[in-house]
Amino acid sequence: MAGIEVEVRCTGCDYSDEHETPTADYVLENDVLHSLDWRFAWCVAERRLVSAEKLPDLEELAARVAELEAPGEDEIDLDTGLPIARARLLEIARVTLAWRRKRTIPERCLRCGETSLLPMDSWQYKDVAHPGCAAEGTLSTDGGMFLSEGPDEANPQFTPEGERLP
Repeated sequence: MAGIEVEVRCTGCDYSDEHETPTADYVLENDVLHSLDWRFAWCVAERRLVSAEKLPDLEELAARVAELEAPGEDEIDLDTGLPIARARLLEIARVTLAWRRKRTIPERCLRCGETSLLPMDSWQYKDVAHPGCAAEGTLSTDGGMFLSEGPDEANPQFTPEGERLP
């Protein structure tokens, strides 16, 4: 899978890892696909930097439904350049909002499914403390970030509760 690869190192210990960012989808009611948003997190179970779910904000989803309920024009699909019927967009927005309201499980690690995470939202912009490092080091993208070229595979898919589908 193509994505962004990040080389991660700790400034205080010998921890290093390579990390590839995901492109994935949730499969919701009526086979609606919703792009899975992610963020960097420290997975307590794996003791490593991982990609974790970043659940959509309820207020933003409700605002999108309200926007689509108001009269307006069809929108253009950015991938295909073709119009998408407003009624279809509203259906998708309502299904997504209903899913998010029902979701009770915390955000999960996309590698192992655990919910014991330390989110690192600011990590993309500055170094952050390396959890559990005896030398009190920080995690750094010493090697930088770069595009990776992987095989052209389908995006992984997840249930509404964040469990990876086979």
